[in-house]
Amino acid sequence: YTLAFLTGGAVCLRIPRVEMAGRVFFAVGAMLVPLNFVAARSIFADEDLSLEALWLAGSLVTAVFYTAVAWLGIGRMYAFGAGVAALSATLAACAVAGVPIEWVPLAIIAISLAMVLTDGPANETLRERAGIVWSLQGQVAATLAAAGALLLAPFVADSQLEVDWTTRWYLPV
Repeated sequence: YTLAFLTGGAVCLRIPRVEMAGRVFFAVGAMLVPLNFVAARSIFADEDLSLEALWLAGSLVTAVFYTAVAWLGIGRMYAFGAGVAALSATLAACAVAGVPIEWVPLAIIAISLAMVLTDGPANETLRERAGIVWSLQGQVAATLAAAGALLLAPFVADSQLEVDWTTRWYLPV
């Protein structure tokens, strides 16, 4: 169904008379892209399938697809979805790699920096179609990650987290 909606939408986008329907069909297909990974979890429930790996794969595929669609100029809303998917992929990568929770805000800040840098003068097409949206998303995500790190700092000393005190140096930064 996803491919049918995407293909039908792409064909309709080329015909001026039904361009609006093409946008709707394409949007429905685009929304189904990440949902395919949710469905895959249900379909392969009996298999030994890592939920975190599936989350990472879905986020990466969605981020790449939405970035490509935004780059083509079909809509800025896809750039927003790509930014959300990139942040989701970062969280998923942290989960897959088993990154300690006190280092997750640093990973979010790093991807946020990359998102903010797309608003620079390097590539005008990317800046116009995605960079403006990603810059705002990156700033919001970095702010939330920094706030999360500050809220996490008092609990790192909690014996239940079993965290080495030497890893707390970055939290105030």
